[in-house]
Amino acid sequence: MGQGPVNLSEALASFDAIWSPRIVARMNDYDVRIAHVEGEHVWHVHEDTDEFFLVLDGRFDIAMRSDDGTAVREIIWGGVKARLRPEAGP
Repeated sequence: MGQGPVNLSEALASFDAIWSPRIVARMNDYDVRIAHVEGEHVWHVHEDTDEFFLVLDGRFDIAMRSDDGTAVREIIWGGVKARLRPEAGP
């Protein structure tokens, strides 16, 4: 993995697997991953890491469960259970 710029469109075109993220870069202690998504993903939680989503095409709804009623946001903090569901683009 090089340290230069990453063309996300080219990286996404290099594979077709659904819900199978690929690491395209590392920043500090974080992996930058890309993925093709379709249909609803299972409820899951990452206890020790946060998640960030950048949607390049279409719409991506995020449903979250939290004991304290935390509002929906694009950054999913570690320990918050979430389920992902993309919708087809226009």
